[in-house]
Amino acid sequence: MTSPSSFPYNPYEGQIFYDPDTERTFECKFRDPLDRMINKHLAHYVWCDITEDGENYTFNCLSDR
Repeated sequence: MTSPSSFPYNPYEGQIFYDPDTERTFECKFRDPLDRMINKHLAHYVWCDITEDGENYTFNCLSDR
């Protein structure tokens, strides 16, 4: 798994990050402000795994909670 410290520090909406160690591709998604208030999320954004594995397409988000 990619460690959070290896992701870009101050990402922008839609930023793509490729981790050569795990051969995975991630996209930065900003959280909805209302979702952050209701669910008390600490981070303004999450990194979502958008790696395509042949026919399989994974979409998993790494979150603070």
